Amino acid sequence: MIYSVSIFSHMSQEDQQGWLTELARITRPGGFFFLTTEGRFALDKLAPKFGSNVSQMQEKLNEQGFLYRSYEVWNKQVKVGDTVRPVSEVQGVSYGNAVMSPDYIQKNWPAAGFEVVGLLEGIIDHRQDLVVRRKRS
Repeated sequence: MIYSVSIFSHMSQEDQQGWLTELARITRPGGFFFLTTEGRFALDKLAPKFGSNVSQMQEKLNEQGFLYRSYEVWNKQVKVGDTVRPVSEVQGVSYGNAVMSPDYIQKNWPAAGFEVVGLLEGIIDHRQDLVVRRKRS
C-alpha cells in the first residue's frame, strides 16, 4: 500500500504522469495506492489563485478535465551561470495548484498501469478528493 496526501494536487500533468509511472513500477501487482487530488470541492478556495470565479472554473474543468497554475515564485527568474532562467526550469519541475475532474482521472490515469477502483469527492477536509488505485495483476 502506498499513500500520498496533497502531492498530486500541486503537480503539472507531465510531472503527474512521471510519478504515476514510477509508482506503478514500484507497487506489487494487486497493490493499492491511495492519493488525494483537488476537484470541484476545492474550486471556491482556488478560483482567486487562478484569477477566476467558481462558475468559470467549473465550466473550464468540465471542458478540459485538468486545470493547472504554477505558483508565481516558480516563474521567478534566477541567474544560473551566464544565463537567466525560471526557477521551474532550474528545478526541472513545476509546482502549483492542479484541479482534476473524476472523468479526467478515469480516462488518463489507467495508462500508468493502475486501475482506478474508487474516487470519493471532497472527502478530505471537504476539499480534497481521495483516489483509490490498484495495480493490475
